[in-house]
Amino acid sequence: MAARKKNLNFLPEDELEKSPAGKFLKWLLGAGRYIVVFTELIVVLTFLARFKLDRELINLHEEISQKQAILASSSDLEKEIRLLQKQLAVIKEKESQSLASSSFLKELAGLTPLDLAFSELRLQPESAVLSGTSLSGAGLATLVQKLKANQHFQAVNLEKVFSEGKQNPALQFRIETFFSAEKD
Repeated sequence: MAARKKNLNFLPEDELEKSPAGKFLKWLLGAGRYIVVFTELIVVLTFLARFKLDRELINLHEEISQKQAILASSSDLEKEIRLLQKQLAVIKEKESQSLASSSFLKELAGLTPLDLAFSELRLQPESAVLSGTSLSGAGLATLVQKLKANQHFQAVNLEKVFSEGKQNPALQFRIETFFSAEKD
């Protein structure tokens, strides 16, 4: 028969290990090791993640700097475009006024009798001032009547009519006319 193995324990047994509080402390120390190892693992992973996050942060700052440079360079272009748009608006406005002036002059040429000559034409957005000389009263009366009968003129005011007498029998006149609100 084989000899029985005996368990030899040279360390004296402590009463604390057998008590419930001792067993709890032993379990707590074993579990505590796992908690410490797990916590250290989290700290190491966080430390490594920090390198990655720092690199991403640096990349984002570089992208922001590049985009700010692009915006700064395009802001000058935008200012130029806005300035050109304002200039185009002014040009269109002046062109429309020029077309209105041109059509007014063509219409006035058709209404003017042959014995009448203009010395001054002042065009404003709502009115026109006509100054000139007429060789006869009938020619001046014809002009005033044609202006009043024309649908493009709202009011016609004959402001001055005078003659220098026998030295110059021609009639000097000044007419102010207002354009009607309706435009073709």
